[in-house]
This record gives sequence, C-alpha cells and structure tokens, in this order.
Amino acid sequence: VPAPPAPREELIGAAPSSRAAAARVLVAEDDTATRALIERVLSGRGYAVTTAADGTQALRLAGSGAFDLILSDVNMPGLDGLRLLELLANQGVRAPVLLLTAEAGDAVELQGLALGAVDFVRKPVSKEVLLMRVERALGHLRKGTGT
Repeated sequence: VPAPPAPREELIGAAPSSRAAAARVLVAEDDTATRALIERVLSGRGYAVTTAADGTQALRLAGSGAFDLILSDVNMPGLDGLRLLELLANQGVRAPVLLLTAEAGDAVELQGLALGAVDFVRKPVSKEVLLMRVERALGHLRKGTGT
C-alpha cells in the first residue's frame, strides 16, 4: 500500500542540507499552533529544534549556549521577545536572534534591530520565507566565525 502524500510543509523541508543538520535552533513562541508549525518545518529541514512556550523558558534554555540560532516571538506574556533579546545580550549569549511579529509598521522592527536582532519574520509565517531567513541568519553566523 503506497504511503499517503506528505503534507506541504514537509515537502518544502524535505531535503536537509549539511548546514541544517548541524544547526541547533531555539524557538520561543507562546502560540501552540505556530510553535508546532515552526518546529515541524525546521525539523523537516534537518535542524535540531528545541521549543520554549515563553521568553522566560527561552532565556533559561539559551543560557546553556547550546544554540546556533534563536527564533523568538516579539509578543509573549511575561518576558517578551524584545526584552529577551536585551537579556540574552547581557548574558553574553552570542546566537543570532530572528524575531517573529504580527505587528504592522516599522516601530517594533526598528527597535528589535537596534537591540541586535539579525532579521524579522512576519506572521502569519510563510514556510518558504522562514526557511530562507533561517538559512541566511545561519550563513551570517558561519561567515562571522569562520565555520
């Protein structure tokens, strides 16, 4: 019996690259459905994904220094993504941070970039854009560290 066709997001990420296979990504997102979608897309591409349901949990996990990239929602209860970005910098966490936002306008994007975010991903999340921005953020990291 033939297997059922793969869902679209799995097809997009079906061919993991060697770069992706080694990359560890922390996803901080309070919305369960969005967090699960991002995890599925990135895992399907070969990334090792760890998830956090809020900024506080993400801060604890990021302190281990075990991540190549942090993807964080801006608007989370408690510790939001912008404050998380500040605290990560204060703790010396060097992983680049991509911020997720559903907010219209440039204000939050400008604030995030001023705090050190490497890029933004708009919600609702486009799988193709997400994968391209993650690859680009990891590419900048590798160029900057010589790996």
